[in-house]
Amino acid sequence: MLWLGTGPDSVKTAFLLAVHNEATIICHTLRNLTSGRGVIFVVADNCGDGTPSLARELGAQVYERHDRLRPGKGAALAWAVENAWEDLSRYGCVVVLDADSRLNEAFLPALEAAFARGALVAQTFVCPVGASQSPASALAAYSELLSQLIGDRIRSWLGWSVQLRGTGMAFRPDVLREVVSGLSTRVEDVELTLRLARRGIRIHWVPEAVVYDPKPSDAGRVSRQRARWLQGQVEVWRAYWRDILALVLRGGPPAWSLLWAVLAKPKTLLFAAKALLLVLAVVLPLGGAARVALVAVLGLGVAIDLAYYLVGLLLVEERGMYARSLLAAPLYLAVWLRSVLLGLRSKDAWLRARD
Repeated sequence: MLWLGTGPDSVKTAFLLAVHNEATIICHTLRNLTSGRGVIFVVADNCGDGTPSLARELGAQVYERHDRLRPGKGAALAWAVENAWEDLSRYGCVVVLDADSRLNEAFLPALEAAFARGALVAQTFVCPVGASQSPASALAAYSELLSQLIGDRIRSWLGWSVQLRGTGMAFRPDVLREVVSGLSTRVEDVELTLRLARRGIRIHWVPEAVVYDPKPSDAGRVSRQRARWLQGQVEVWRAYWRDILALVLRGGPPAWSLLWAVLAKPKTLLFAAKALLLVLAVVLPLGGAARVALVAVLGLGVAIDLAYYLVGLLLVEERGMYARSLLAAPLYLAVWLRSVLLGLRSKDAWLRARD
Protein backbone atom coordinates (compact mmCIF):
# COMPACT_ATOMS: atom_id res chain seq x y z
CA MET A 1 0.00 0.00 0.00
CA LEU A 2 1.26 3.47 -0.78
CA TRP A 3 0.14 6.50 1.19
CA LEU A 4 1.55 9.69 -0.23
CA GLY A 5 2.35 12.44 2.20
CA THR A 6 4.48 15.55 2.42
CA GLY A 7 5.98 16.71 5.71
CA PRO A 8 7.48 19.99 6.83
CA ASP A 9 10.95 19.03 5.60
CA SER A 10 9.78 18.41 2.01
CA VAL A 11 10.46 14.67 2.10
CA LYS A 12 7.66 12.84 0.30
CA THR A 13 6.63 9.59 1.95
CA ALA A 14 5.12 6.40 0.52
CA PHE A 15 3.64 3.70 2.72
CA LEU A 16 3.92 0.13 1.46
CA LEU A 17 1.72 -2.71 2.68
CA ALA A 18 1.64 -6.32 1.50
CA VAL A 19 -1.54 -8.12 2.62
CA HIS A 20 -2.80 -11.69 2.62
CA ASN A 21 -6.48 -12.44 3.30
CA GLU A 22 -7.09 -9.32 5.38
CA ALA A 23 -10.75 -8.70 4.47
CA THR A 24 -11.75 -8.44 8.14
CA ILE A 25 -9.48 -5.48 8.84
CA ILE A 26 -8.51 -3.88 5.53
CA CYS A 27 -11.48 -1.49 5.40
CA HIS A 28 -10.76 0.03 8.79
CA THR A 29 -7.06 0.25 8.03
CA LEU A 30 -7.55 1.99 4.69
CA ARG A 31 -10.09 4.43 6.10
CA ASN A 32 -7.66 5.28 8.89
CA LEU A 33 -4.73 5.84 6.55
CA THR A 34 -6.34 7.37 3.48
CA SER A 35 -8.37 10.25 4.83
CA GLY A 36 -6.98 13.16 2.82
CA ARG A 37 -3.68 11.36 2.26
CA GLY A 38 -3.69 10.65 -1.48
CA VAL A 39 -3.33 7.51 -3.57
CA ILE A 40 -3.13 4.00 -2.09
CA PHE A 41 -1.66 0.86 -3.63
CA VAL A 42 -2.52 -2.46 -2.00
CA VAL A 43 -0.39 -5.50 -2.83
CA ALA A 44 -2.70 -8.49 -2.34
CA ASP A 45 -0.54 -11.59 -2.02
CA ASN A 46 -2.20 -14.90 -2.89
CA CYS A 47 -5.49 -13.66 -1.48
CA GLY A 48 -8.46 -16.03 -1.45
CA ASP A 49 -10.94 -13.71 0.24
CA GLY A 50 -12.42 -10.32 -0.58
CA THR A 51 -9.36 -8.23 0.27
CA PRO A 52 -8.66 -6.99 -3.30
CA SER A 53 -12.27 -6.03 -4.05
CA LEU A 54 -12.74 -4.29 -0.70
CA ALA A 55 -9.57 -2.28 -1.26
CA ARG A 56 -10.78 -1.25 -4.73
CA GLU A 57 -14.14 -0.19 -3.31
CA LEU A 58 -12.28 2.18 -1.00
CA GLY A 59 -10.50 3.74 -3.97
CA ALA A 60 -7.20 1.89 -3.73
CA GLN A 61 -5.27 0.71 -6.75
CA VAL A 62 -4.67 -2.98 -6.18
CA TYR A 63 -1.76 -5.11 -7.35
CA GLU A 64 -2.61 -8.82 -7.12
CA ARG A 65 0.24 -11.29 -6.80
CA HIS A 66 -0.31 -15.00 -7.42
CA ASP A 67 2.77 -17.07 -6.70
CA ARG A 68 2.18 -20.24 -4.70
CA LEU A 69 5.82 -21.26 -5.02
CA ARG A 70 7.13 -18.19 -3.19
CA PRO A 71 4.45 -17.03 -0.73
CA GLY A 72 5.07 -14.79 2.26
CA LYS A 73 5.55 -11.16 3.19
CA GLY A 74 9.20 -10.90 2.17
CA ALA A 75 8.58 -12.22 -1.34
CA ALA A 76 5.49 -10.02 -1.63
CA LEU A 77 7.47 -6.93 -0.65
CA ALA A 78 10.20 -7.70 -3.19
CA TRP A 79 7.58 -8.20 -5.90
CA ALA A 80 5.79 -5.00 -4.91
CA VAL A 81 8.94 -2.88 -5.03
CA GLU A 82 9.74 -4.03 -8.56
CA ASN A 83 6.19 -3.69 -9.88
CA ALA A 84 5.53 -0.32 -8.26
CA TRP A 85 9.08 1.02 -8.69
CA GLU A 86 8.10 3.79 -11.09
CA ASP A 87 5.91 5.24 -8.33
CA LEU A 88 8.14 4.40 -5.37
CA SER A 89 11.26 5.95 -6.87
CA ARG A 90 9.65 9.39 -6.78
CA TYR A 91 9.52 9.50 -2.98
CA GLY A 92 12.19 10.17 -0.42
CA CYS A 93 10.96 7.65 2.13
CA VAL A 94 9.11 4.31 1.87
CA VAL A 95 7.49 2.97 5.04
CA VAL A 96 6.45 -0.67 5.41
CA LEU A 97 3.38 -1.25 7.57
CA ASP A 98 1.36 -4.26 8.65
CA ALA A 99 -2.28 -4.56 7.63
CA ASP A 100 -3.57 -3.62 11.09
CA SER A 101 -1.17 -0.78 11.95
CA ARG A 102 -2.26 2.66 13.16
CA LEU A 103 -0.07 5.78 13.33
CA ASN A 104 0.19 8.66 15.78
CA GLU A 105 -0.16 12.29 14.68
CA ALA A 106 3.59 12.92 14.87
CA PHE A 107 4.47 9.97 12.65
CA LEU A 108 5.03 11.76 9.35
CA PRO A 109 6.72 14.91 10.70
CA ALA A 110 9.12 12.94 12.91
CA LEU A 111 10.02 10.38 10.27
CA GLU A 112 10.39 12.85 7.43
CA ALA A 113 12.59 15.05 9.62
CA ALA A 114 14.90 12.07 10.19
CA PHE A 115 15.19 11.45 6.45
CA ALA A 116 15.71 15.15 5.79
CA ARG A 117 18.70 14.91 8.17
CA GLY A 118 20.17 12.14 6.03
CA ALA A 119 18.82 8.85 7.38
CA LEU A 120 18.81 6.04 4.82
CA VAL A 121 16.85 3.58 6.96
CA ALA A 122 14.83 4.09 10.13
CA GLN A 123 12.70 2.12 12.56
CA THR A 124 9.79 3.83 14.29
CA PHE A 125 8.48 2.96 17.75
CA VAL A 126 6.15 -0.04 17.78
CA CYS A 127 3.59 0.39 20.58
CA PRO A 128 1.74 -2.83 21.50
CA VAL A 129 -2.07 -2.62 21.60
CA GLY A 130 -4.37 -5.11 23.31
CA ALA A 131 -1.79 -6.44 25.74
CA SER A 132 -4.28 -6.69 28.61
CA GLN A 133 -6.27 -9.53 27.03
CA SER A 134 -4.15 -12.31 28.55
CA PRO A 135 -0.98 -12.78 30.64
CA ALA A 136 0.81 -14.20 27.58
CA SER A 137 -0.14 -11.15 25.52
CA ALA A 138 1.00 -8.81 28.28
CA LEU A 139 4.36 -10.52 28.70
CA ALA A 140 4.95 -10.54 24.94
CA ALA A 141 4.11 -6.83 24.78
CA TYR A 142 6.33 -6.07 27.79
CA SER A 143 9.27 -7.84 26.16
CA GLU A 144 8.81 -5.81 22.98
CA LEU A 145 8.54 -2.54 24.89
CA LEU A 146 11.70 -3.18 26.89
CA SER A 147 13.70 -4.14 23.82
CA GLN A 148 12.91 -0.67 22.49
CA LEU A 149 12.88 1.47 25.63
CA ILE A 150 16.16 -0.02 26.88
CA GLY A 151 17.91 -1.84 24.05
CA ASP A 152 17.12 0.45 21.12
CA ARG A 153 17.53 3.57 23.24
CA ILE A 154 21.04 2.58 24.31
CA ARG A 155 22.04 1.63 20.77
CA SER A 156 20.69 4.91 19.45
CA TRP A 157 22.61 6.91 22.09
CA LEU A 158 25.79 5.12 21.02
CA GLY A 159 25.15 5.86 17.36
CA TRP A 160 24.58 2.18 16.55
CA SER A 161 21.92 0.50 14.43
CA VAL A 162 18.67 -0.72 15.96
CA GLN A 163 16.79 -3.74 14.68
CA LEU A 164 13.92 -3.62 12.21
CA ARG A 165 10.57 -4.78 13.59
CA GLY A 166 8.43 -5.75 10.61
CA THR A 167 6.15 -2.73 10.78
CA GLY A 168 7.06 0.94 10.85
CA MET A 169 10.25 0.21 8.88
CA ALA A 170 11.32 3.15 6.68
CA PHE A 171 13.78 3.16 3.78
CA ARG A 172 15.09 5.47 1.11
CA PRO A 173 13.69 3.84 -2.07
CA ASP A 174 17.01 2.93 -3.67
CA VAL A 175 18.20 1.30 -0.44
CA LEU A 176 14.96 -0.67 -0.14
CA ARG A 177 15.26 -1.91 -3.70
CA GLU A 178 18.83 -3.03 -3.07
CA VAL A 179 18.12 -5.03 0.09
CA VAL A 180 14.61 -6.38 -0.51
CA SER A 181 15.37 -8.50 -3.57
CA GLY A 182 15.46 -12.22 -2.88
CA LEU A 183 14.04 -12.22 0.65
CA SER A 184 13.44 -15.87 1.44
CA THR A 185 12.54 -16.40 5.11
CA ARG A 186 9.47 -15.90 7.29
CA VAL A 187 11.23 -13.12 9.23
CA GLU A 188 11.91 -10.48 6.61
CA ASP A 189 12.70 -7.91 9.30
CA VAL A 190 15.63 -10.01 10.55
CA GLU A 191 16.81 -10.62 6.98
CA LEU A 192 16.72 -6.92 6.19
CA THR A 193 18.50 -6.06 9.45
CA LEU A 194 21.34 -8.46 8.60
CA ARG A 195 21.60 -7.27 5.00
CA LEU A 196 21.84 -3.65 6.10
CA ALA A 197 24.43 -4.51 8.77
CA ARG A 198 26.62 -6.26 6.19
CA ARG A 199 26.43 -3.14 4.01
CA GLY A 200 27.31 -0.85 6.90
CA ILE A 201 24.02 1.04 6.65
CA ARG A 202 22.77 2.35 9.98
CA ILE A 203 19.15 1.83 11.01
CA HIS A 204 18.13 4.99 12.87
CA TRP A 205 15.63 4.93 15.74
CA VAL A 206 12.75 7.43 15.52
CA PRO A 207 10.71 6.93 18.74
CA GLU A 208 8.58 10.03 18.19
CA ALA A 209 6.94 8.28 15.22
CA VAL A 210 4.67 5.64 16.75
CA VAL A 211 3.00 2.63 15.14
CA TYR A 212 0.18 1.13 17.22
CA ASP A 213 0.45 -2.60 16.65
CA PRO A 214 -2.33 -4.97 17.84
CA LYS A 215 -0.95 -7.94 19.71
CA PRO A 216 -2.18 -11.56 19.92
CA SER A 217 -5.14 -11.77 22.27
CA ASP A 218 -4.49 -15.17 23.88
CA ALA A 219 -1.86 -17.84 24.40
CA GLY A 220 -2.86 -19.73 21.25
CA ARG A 221 -2.34 -16.72 19.01
CA VAL A 222 0.90 -15.84 20.79
CA SER A 223 2.07 -19.40 20.12
CA ARG A 224 1.32 -19.06 16.41
CA GLN A 225 3.26 -15.80 16.24
CA ARG A 226 6.22 -17.26 18.09
CA ALA A 227 6.12 -20.37 15.88
CA ARG A 228 6.59 -18.21 12.80
CA TRP A 229 9.49 -16.43 14.49
CA LEU A 230 11.14 -19.73 15.39
CA GLN A 231 10.72 -21.05 11.85
CA GLY A 232 12.21 -17.84 10.54
CA GLN A 233 15.15 -17.99 12.94
CA VAL A 234 16.10 -21.44 11.66
CA GLU A 235 15.79 -20.23 8.06
CA VAL A 236 17.94 -17.17 8.79
CA TRP A 237 20.73 -19.23 10.37
CA ARG A 238 20.73 -21.53 7.34
CA ALA A 239 20.69 -18.74 4.75
CA TYR A 240 22.88 -16.13 6.45
CA TRP A 241 25.41 -18.02 8.53
CA ARG A 242 28.28 -16.56 6.48
CA ASP A 243 27.01 -13.01 7.05
CA ILE A 244 26.49 -13.70 10.75
CA LEU A 245 30.02 -15.10 11.05
CA ALA A 246 31.46 -12.09 9.24
CA LEU A 247 29.63 -9.70 11.57
CA VAL A 248 30.87 -11.62 14.61
CA LEU A 249 34.47 -11.59 13.41
CA ARG A 250 34.66 -8.07 11.96
CA GLY A 251 31.60 -6.11 13.08
CA GLY A 252 32.70 -5.23 16.61
CA PRO A 253 30.38 -4.19 19.48
CA PRO A 254 27.72 -2.50 17.27
CA ALA A 255 27.28 -5.69 15.23
CA TRP A 256 27.43 -7.96 18.29
CA SER A 257 24.71 -5.94 19.99
CA LEU A 258 22.52 -6.11 16.89
CA LEU A 259 23.03 -9.85 16.47
CA TRP A 260 22.13 -10.40 20.12
CA ALA A 261 18.92 -8.41 19.61
CA VAL A 262 17.70 -10.26 16.53
CA LEU A 263 19.09 -13.78 16.99
CA ALA A 264 19.34 -14.49 20.73
CA LYS A 265 15.72 -15.58 21.06
CA PRO A 266 13.58 -16.57 22.82
CA LYS A 267 15.04 -14.58 25.70
CA THR A 268 12.56 -16.13 28.15
CA LEU A 269 14.04 -19.55 27.48
CA LEU A 270 17.57 -18.16 27.64
CA PHE A 271 16.83 -16.71 31.08
CA ALA A 272 15.34 -20.02 32.24
CA ALA A 273 18.39 -21.88 30.93
CA LYS A 274 20.78 -19.55 32.79
CA ALA A 275 18.77 -19.91 35.99
CA LEU A 276 18.76 -23.70 35.69
CA LEU A 277 22.50 -23.81 35.04
CA LEU A 278 23.06 -21.55 38.05
CA VAL A 279 21.14 -23.95 40.29
CA LEU A 280 23.09 -26.90 38.91
CA ALA A 281 26.39 -25.08 39.45
CA VAL A 282 25.45 -24.51 43.08
CA VAL A 283 24.32 -28.05 43.87
CA LEU A 284 26.70 -30.16 41.77
CA PRO A 285 30.01 -31.23 43.34
CA LEU A 286 32.35 -29.16 41.18
CA GLY A 287 35.91 -28.13 42.02
CA GLY A 288 36.40 -25.06 44.18
CA ALA A 289 37.75 -22.45 41.76
CA ALA A 290 35.73 -23.72 38.79
CA ARG A 291 32.55 -23.71 40.83
CA VAL A 292 33.09 -20.18 42.10
CA ALA A 293 33.81 -18.88 38.60
CA LEU A 294 30.80 -20.62 37.06
CA VAL A 295 28.44 -19.48 39.80
CA ALA A 296 29.76 -15.93 39.50
CA VAL A 297 29.27 -15.78 35.73
CA LEU A 298 25.83 -17.38 35.74
CA GLY A 299 24.75 -15.37 38.77
CA LEU A 300 25.76 -12.15 37.04
CA GLY A 301 23.79 -13.14 33.95
CA VAL A 302 20.67 -13.93 35.95
CA ALA A 303 21.03 -10.70 37.98
CA ILE A 304 21.33 -8.60 34.82
CA ASP A 305 18.21 -10.22 33.36
CA LEU A 306 16.24 -9.65 36.56
CA ALA A 307 17.36 -6.02 36.73
CA TYR A 308 16.39 -5.55 33.08
CA TYR A 309 12.82 -6.73 33.64
CA LEU A 310 12.35 -4.97 36.99
CA VAL A 311 13.87 -1.62 35.97
CA GLY A 312 11.71 -1.79 32.87
CA LEU A 313 8.64 -1.37 35.06
CA LEU A 314 9.79 2.20 35.73
CA LEU A 315 9.73 2.98 31.99
CA VAL A 316 6.26 1.76 31.02
CA GLU A 317 2.70 2.75 31.67
CA GLU A 318 0.31 0.16 33.14
CA ARG A 319 3.04 -1.07 35.47
CA GLY A 320 0.60 -3.17 37.47
CA MET A 321 -0.46 -5.19 34.44
CA TYR A 322 3.11 -5.84 33.34
CA ALA A 323 4.22 -6.68 36.89
CA ARG A 324 1.45 -9.27 37.11
CA SER A 325 2.50 -10.66 33.74
CA LEU A 326 6.00 -11.28 35.12
CA LEU A 327 4.47 -13.52 37.78
CA ALA A 328 3.04 -15.62 34.95
CA ALA A 329 6.44 -15.93 33.26
CA PRO A 330 6.78 -19.67 34.04
CA LEU A 331 3.56 -20.28 32.10
CA TYR A 332 5.06 -18.33 29.20
CA LEU A 333 7.65 -21.07 28.85
CA ALA A 334 4.78 -23.41 27.99
CA VAL A 335 3.72 -20.99 25.26
CA TRP A 336 7.19 -21.18 23.74
CA LEU A 337 7.24 -24.97 23.92
CA ARG A 338 3.89 -25.05 22.15
CA SER A 339 5.35 -22.69 19.56
CA VAL A 340 8.21 -25.10 18.93
CA LEU A 341 5.77 -27.94 18.26
CA LEU A 342 3.59 -25.76 16.04
CA GLY A 343 6.61 -24.52 14.14
CA LEU A 344 7.70 -28.08 13.42
CA ARG A 345 4.27 -28.98 12.02
CA SER A 346 3.19 -25.88 10.12
CA LYS A 347 4.42 -24.99 6.62
CA ASP A 348 2.24 -21.89 6.22
CA ALA A 349 4.37 -18.93 5.08
CA TRP A 350 1.69 -16.52 6.38
CA LEU A 351 1.28 -18.21 9.80
CA ARG A 352 -0.38 -15.39 11.72
CA ALA A 353 -1.29 -14.36 15.23
CA ARG A 354 -4.97 -13.70 14.51
CA ASP A 355 -7.75 -15.76 12.95
